[in-house]
Amino acid sequence: MAPSNLVQAVYNTTYGAPLCEDFTSKCTTGANLISGNGVTDRAEPNHPNTLDGCTYKITSDEGYGTCDPKAYVERIDVSSNSNLDLTVGTNATIEVFVTPPNDPIYYYVDFFYAARADGPSWIKINSLNLEDDGVSLPGGLTSVSAEYSLPTNDSTHQAVRASLRYQSSNIVGCTCACGYDLYSQYYRDDTDDLAFLVKDN
Repeated sequence: MAPSNLVQAVYNTTYGAPLCEDFTSKCTTGANLISGNGVTDRAEPNHPNTLDGCTYKITSDEGYGTCDPKAYVERIDVSSNSNLDLTVGTNATIEVFVTPPNDPIYYYVDFFYAARADGPSWIKINSLNLEDDGVSLPGGLTSVSAEYSLPTNDSTHQAVRASLRYQSSNIVGCTCACGYDLYSQYYRDDTDDLAFLVKDN
């Protein structure tokens, strides 16, 4: 069943990421708000579009290299499974749309949620492979989806995160820019967040 109402997120300067400011059964970044990234010719508006400033990491303890992502998070949707407004204790689905690389078998989308958008503490939902778990869509995009239960409100807004990464760094506890490819010496990641309102049950 399709959600009964759709809210388009807008960039929020306080959060540094997209925000749906109204209660809704479906919140979306839309096609252009987070498309691309900040380090190639496909510039991402308001890069990095993450609540905690997560972006590419190139530091001495994480290897070295040049940022050269091959794939991009293009859009994030979070939808109520009940067709009612997103509500604490009910199930929701996160759908992430990506521009896939030529070798999707080596790429994963990590899904996270946070009970608060201000100072988020990310909890991992799942990791899905673009080739095994993705759905090819018209126009060349691939979508992957994960379901979770909306937690008790800990702030005004909750949030979800999609982190697209190269396979080489499935690091426990890693929530940001973890796809360093030792062979090519490239980071291959794109991380984006979406904040939204959730009703109390």
